[in-house]
Amino acid sequence: RTLDFLDFMCRKLRRNDAPFGGIQIIATGDYLQLPPVNKTGNYDWAFQSRAWKEAALKVVHLTEVKRQDDREFVRALSEFRLGVLGTASAKLLRSRIARFPDANLTRLFCRNTQVDRWNAYRLGEIEAEPTVFEAELTGPESQQQFLEKNLLTPRELVLKPTAHVMFTVNSSEGGYVNGQTGVVADLGSRRVLVESNGRLIQVEPFTWQFDSKDRHSATFTQFPLRLSSAVTIHKAQGITLDSAHIDVRAAREPGQAYVALSRVRTLSGLHLKDWFSGIYVSRAAVDFYLHSKMTVIIDTREPSPHPWEQFLPEGWTFESGTLETGDMALACLPDGVVVERKTASDLAGCIGSSRERFERELKRSRYCGRFIVVCEGSLSDVYSASRGLNQNAIAGTIAAWTTRYCPIVFAGTVAAAADFAFRALRVQVRDIERASQTIFSKTKK
Repeated sequence: RTLDFLDFMCRKLRRNDAPFGGIQIIATGDYLQLPPVNKTGNYDWAFQSRAWKEAALKVVHLTEVKRQDDREFVRALSEFRLGVLGTASAKLLRSRIARFPDANLTRLFCRNTQVDRWNAYRLGEIEAEPTVFEAELTGPESQQQFLEKNLLTPRELVLKPTAHVMFTVNSSEGGYVNGQTGVVADLGSRRVLVESNGRLIQVEPFTWQFDSKDRHSATFTQFPLRLSSAVTIHKAQGITLDSAHIDVRAAREPGQAYVALSRVRTLSGLHLKDWFSGIYVSRAAVDFYLHSKMTVIIDTREPSPHPWEQFLPEGWTFESGTLETGDMALACLPDGVVVERKTASDLAGCIGSSRERFERELKRSRYCGRFIVVCEGSLSDVYSASRGLNQNAIAGTIAAWTTRYCPIVFAGTVAAAADFAFRALRVQVRDIERASQTIFSKTKK
């Protein structure tokens, strides 16, 4: 409804009946993270709106992960966000259950009451008098309320020396970023000194504005800090943490558990309170990613136009991108089924002069859900292309690779190879659909 209203207003103001009044629209977002709060459980997804369909917006998938660089952790998070956990990923995450975590770890909770209780407990353990900083608010009351409700920094900021705090904005001048944590070193009536990453930072009050283009809109001025002993998952959306102790057992909003786990940079920084009974996802959001457009990421090292492009199933598209391993994968799950394309002469070269490089590629494939090498020729074609190698040596190498790393499929022709690869990718989608309908993955509209 929100997008439909925006479309209506753009058409009316510009007196142009084209979608959004002819304005070029670039929209960014992740529908598998937390949606806006909705007490009815029926979410106002933009991709279900009339405006979205009439504008025929092109969906572009961003596949490069910036926050994490541990491939196994990234794969587990990729499965988790779709409501599906493979055996390897479940085992990996189970290994991060921490029964007796460090008390100084930031806690992520589902409910405000849990956060308030833990922050009050940790602050109360410090034997010092508290200093209270009241935010200064100006402007329309409704806008003030919006700022107060949605900002990480509280209206009443209560601090003590040695209290653990988190910065809530990025500041190049101050030398800190949103989500960075530290310890209060000193306090004054209009001054807060924080020790973070081995240095002292003098924190100045920061002013947030409801609308930066409207000087009469509401403002909220406060030290850009909050107690970091605990934060709700909703408020943590958008921040990055080096480590955290996370309790998602009460997560009942789609994407809530995924948001919590994906705040942490590394697997070693993830500490789970306990295992969870299910992962809540939105059925509509998962279907959008799987079916709005079957986009196949083709690694930039592959030729363009791609020899398999003419065999693409109806409704599928190719999109150039960078893959850590392999030549193609679905954009919605780039670490799921990954296909490595080989001609007969390519594979012959991998058995011969390029063997060491190719085996490094095969070893990296363990980070994928499933890695498949698809050869466009037959085994006989590989024999013919392998000069100086006998057939027993070739067959032995292929058998060893298949046993140790992944299946190698000899399709016989380019068309058959493309057909097999696309079928493998389609099976992955069907498996996700089935798995996300089981009791482990709780679905909501």
